[in-house]
Amino acid sequence: MQEEATMENQKKILTRVQLINWHYFENERISLHGSTLISGENTAGKSTILDAIQLVLTTNTRKFNTAANEKGNRSLKGYVRCKIGNVGETYLRKNAVPANVALEFYEEKGERYFVIGVHMMSADEESAVQTRWYREECRLEDLSFMEGERPALAEEFKVKGKRIRFIDQKNAARDQFKRRMGNLDDKFFDII
Repeated sequence: MQEEATMENQKKILTRVQLINWHYFENERISLHGSTLISGENTAGKSTILDAIQLVLTTNTRKFNTAANEKGNRSLKGYVRCKIGNVGETYLRKNAVPANVALEFYEEKGERYFVIGVHMMSADEESAVQTRWYREECRLEDLSFMEGERPALAEEFKVKGKRIRFIDQKNAARDQFKRRMGNLDDKFFDII
């Protein structure tokens, strides 16, 4: 109980975002410093990055692209498989597609890092995307996002050489993330 009270009073700073097979981002690590402005041309990926952050923080897999358009029609499957507008072709990525979005935070008091994220698998174009959430006391470098040249499957995804402890239920993940972020109020998630 005392540990939870202590965590509540500590400032958490988002330091980096890892994107694996997230729309056009195949394997990208984005560093953030203090207040960060994300700017770029239309279709550069600004909303895509914000949607990745929102996905993990809220565990909401249905509400995307509201930063650019309140009636956004992007979907989790579209992000993982990389939906494209070419005639006769729906997705850039074919076959089974593993994906990953991870957020690294720095906790000022205690000078430590932690990562919260989601590992996703789109088995085929028809099936729903399977999500498995995780929370680890580590840095992004400690996670095995890639297995050689390809994204790691769930059973290959490790932290410091050990298998990740996944949280399979979205609500359980959200509760754990809320606690780790300092017992955030539910209103916080409604704002995002």
